[in-house]
Amino acid sequence: MNVEFYNFSKRKNSTKQPSSSGTQKACVWKENTSIHNPVVQVAGSVDPSFTYAHISSWGKYYYVEDAVTVANGISEYTLREDPMASHKTEIGSCSTRVAFCTNPFYSTLNDPRIAVKTTKDIQGSTGGQILSTTGCYIFTVLNNESNGVGCATSYALNQAGMDKVKQWLSDDSVYAALTSFFNDTPMSAVFSCTWIPFSLSSVPGSAVTDLKFGNRTLNGDNYYITTGDAKRVTGFAVISGTASLNCHLRYPVTDFRAVEPYTSGTIYLPGVGVLDLNMSDWINSTKINVSYTFEVVTGNMIYLLFTDAGALVQSASCNIASQCPLGQITMNSNGMMSGVGTTVAAGVALLATGGVGMAGAAAAGAAISGAANTVLSYNKRSASVSGAAGGRVASLWPYIDHIEYAVDTEDPEDSSGYIAIKGRPLGEVVTISSCNGFIQTDGAQVDISGTEEERNEINAIMDAGFYYE
Repeated sequence: MNVEFYNFSKRKNSTKQPSSSGTQKACVWKENTSIHNPVVQVAGSVDPSFTYAHISSWGKYYYVEDAVTVANGISEYTLREDPMASHKTEIGSCSTRVAFCTNPFYSTLNDPRIAVKTTKDIQGSTGGQILSTTGCYIFTVLNNESNGVGCATSYALNQAGMDKVKQWLSDDSVYAALTSFFNDTPMSAVFSCTWIPFSLSSVPGSAVTDLKFGNRTLNGDNYYITTGDAKRVTGFAVISGTASLNCHLRYPVTDFRAVEPYTSGTIYLPGVGVLDLNMSDWINSTKINVSYTFEVVTGNMIYLLFTDAGALVQSASCNIASQCPLGQITMNSNGMMSGVGTTVAAGVALLATGGVGMAGAAAAGAAISGAANTVLSYNKRSASVSGAAGGRVASLWPYIDHIEYAVDTEDPEDSSGYIAIKGRPLGEVVTISSCNGFIQTDGAQVDISGTEEERNEINAIMDAGFYYE
């Protein structure tokens, strides 16, 4: 029988075959020689360049494990079968689930095999200023004007306008007249007096230079407000607006690291505070779009957070009116923070991992399910929060801000390094010949015309990871 010897370099877990002709040698078998691990004797001295062999009669490739000179003119070569090369055609035709692959792969599938550093990249974006640090006053009183809300009429005043009102109500004759009219202290007819962090110009209403309280008017008592210092609020007025903040500041949406647990995000909403964001909710959006509505009379404010596609992701509410010492406080002052967290059911990607020490058919499958459970444990939507009522602290930082905290990792985008050697997650049933480079299967069962020993070794190598070359 003839053996073809080669000086050939290859990896152990590879299907690579020699592409050129080798050196033909006639051989004799040593007694009781195995077809998988034959020992052949050939004429001539040992040739150390012979590192690989092919026995065409058996259709098998072999590694040269050792070469020994047994007598003058006789050399003995110990061979060990290379089942990956011997059955390359069957391996290429095999249809099986591939956990990791050099090509193709999905960059949005989590790859927790990568090393994660303790350092972080922190970046932020802002939606701009939405509140005024100067603000204005909302003075809600009882009178018979027809354009109020219920029995009350609200006036918006700047500080100069409010100073004029204080002078008017502090006039002894005015106070006495109002006491007679209400048959009580005039302050019992002040429903509320609040300061709001919005400018007078932003409050819906009509400019006025007079104000009515009970049956008295400011002008009738010879007090006058300068034009531009006061407005009569139109009905149950609201102030609305929008803000847009950039997101995915470190990793693009096509990178699995753009979401938890690799990237976490927060958003600061004036009056509410800092809220956690589930970055997976924003994976298909480049913006965090915030809509806010403020009730002028009550001071209640609600924020709604939308994706680029218009999906409502989160809401938060608060009260940002600051109650003033003047007047009878009727606002709800027990707005304790509350909320309910909900689990996100959508957008969960298949994860896969190849842990150190894992081998065999169960390794990749166990790693995939274990990694998926890891991501699910992070996949919780933040609670919608209701802030406490009252206070001017909301205007201390009147901006909507978004902050992202992204961990630094090993570079999984390195095509000549990480991807070529470890591949990236695929998580699909494919034909092996449609892939290339590094491949790690999940429970491979290759259909070969061979022995049980060959079949078991091939399946084990494929599940541990191999190179289709």
